[in-house]
Amino acid sequence: MKKKDTATIRAKAKIKELQDARQQEESTVRARIKDLKERLREAESTLKDATRATDLDAFTTADNEKKHCLTALRMYEAREAQLQGLSMITEDESDAMIDDLLEYEKELQEDFEKDIADHLAALAEIVANYDKEVTDTERTLTTWQHTIHANYRTFGRGFYLDKEAGVRVAKSPHPIPVHNTPYNGCDAFIQLKDYLQKSGVVLY
Repeated sequence: MKKKDTATIRAKAKIKELQDARQQEESTVRARIKDLKERLREAESTLKDATRATDLDAFTTADNEKKHCLTALRMYEAREAQLQGLSMITEDESDAMIDDLLEYEKELQEDFEKDIADHLAALAEIVANYDKEVTDTERTLTTWQHTIHANYRTFGRGFYLDKEAGVRVAKSPHPIPVHNTPYNGCDAFIQLKDYLQKSGVVLY
């Protein structure tokens, strides 16, 4: 049964927490930038109108607003750029989380090895029985070809010209072995046998 609290679950929760926080701040900063640019356009328009009307008070107010918007824009745009490359936590905090995940992987390995230990003997028996049957079948196949009837089929490994019919056929004019190389069993058997041997399990 899957554990309710693991390093993976904690790390994924932390990732979501930090990403949500960054997205929220980025959204707020973008909204402020948009608002400031609109206020800046309005201030510049007011400056033009005040200049035409030679309205010093309106000009001064609009000029101050423009300066304020430009200063605020520099700050928020700098913060926006900062957020793109900003590390969301300290290196020590990051290292601690990575170590936590690596330790959890070690625990997973230990649990896995314990869980499969009881099944290795049964797998070894299945491997032994399969190996015995394949070996017996291959010997029988060889005996058949040598004492009863040779094999001429290529099983798609090659094609020969049938001179009488004038076509290429998947049949050799002379006896050929069913297997080009010795058949020792299917890939799953070979891989499982190799794993069991490396695990120190006595097969047969």
